[in-house]
Amino acid sequence: MNDKELKILFLRTKLENESKNLNSDSFFDLVKDNLGWAKYNQIYAEFANNSLLDSNTHTKLTELGKNTLKILELELEQEVTDQKVERKKLHNESKLSEWQIKTFWPLFIFGLFGGLYSAYDIIKTLTKKEDAKVEQLTKSEMESELSKLRTLILTQKKDSTSTHSNSKKSK
Repeated sequence: MNDKELKILFLRTKLENESKNLNSDSFFDLVKDNLGWAKYNQIYAEFANNSLLDSNTHTKLTELGKNTLKILELELEQEVTDQKVERKKLHNESKLSEWQIKTFWPLFIFGLFGGLYSAYDIIKTLTKKEDAKVEQLTKSEMESELSKLRTLILTQKKDSTSTHSNSKKSK
């Protein structure tokens, strides 16, 4: 038991046994299983000095003592709740950690593959630009060749139409 729990035990036992008007020794017999003599005297002196026990007989709690008991109980309840929340948080973090361990390597390999592929694609694109210039030259050459062919075709059509019309005239 921590110090706060011992003080709560002391005050609660004192409150429950107020009607019996127990002296210090008989009250110690009630709490001796949980408190040692030294701790009992320390708590008893502290509460008597802080006016938590009535000033005459020290067998009853004052209003301040009752309020202190309520405050200590609320604080202890809050500590217990905080400990439960902390334990739950640790449990959730351990589950998340397990998940991260299980998924780290597959995702790392997948990311590494994606990164290498991207680097390959960028390098390929950069080298293609040089090839694209060569292709553009060939494309312009092809266009000039096409225009030459068109010109030839047009001249042949003119020649064929003129020979065709000449042959009709000769008949």
